[in-house]
Amino acid sequence: MKPFKSFLAPQMDEFLNYRETLGYSLKTLRYHLLILDRYLRDKTADWHSLRPAFFLEMRANLKMEASSVNANLSAARTFFQFLVRRGYYSENPLQDIPHLKKHAIVPFIFTPEQTDQLLEA
Repeated sequence: MKPFKSFLAPQMDEFLNYRETLGYSLKTLRYHLLILDRYLRDKTADWHSLRPAFFLEMRANLKMEASSVNANLSAARTFFQFLVRRGYYSENPLQDIPHLKKHAIVPFIFTPEQTDQLLEA
């Protein structure tokens, strides 16, 4: 497994150990935390950097589908809830950051004439 390398690496390992003791699968969660870890390293972030604006920028910079961005934010939000409970942080910087809207599929609606043409074909 790839190790975490950001300044939050010990806390990420602690979080995964905690989740494992609760019986959760770690594969997907670890994947999302690795994305956060890489972003933290790329931005040379520290404890003082982690404000809501930092995560809004992260959300805008992730080049993936809205549902994947939302999954990453959800994992980060859960991680920071853990950090708050453990006393590392006073409040979750992601608590007020909304999810991206998923792309809605707009159905194609046939006119009555088009429906008749399909039925006659």
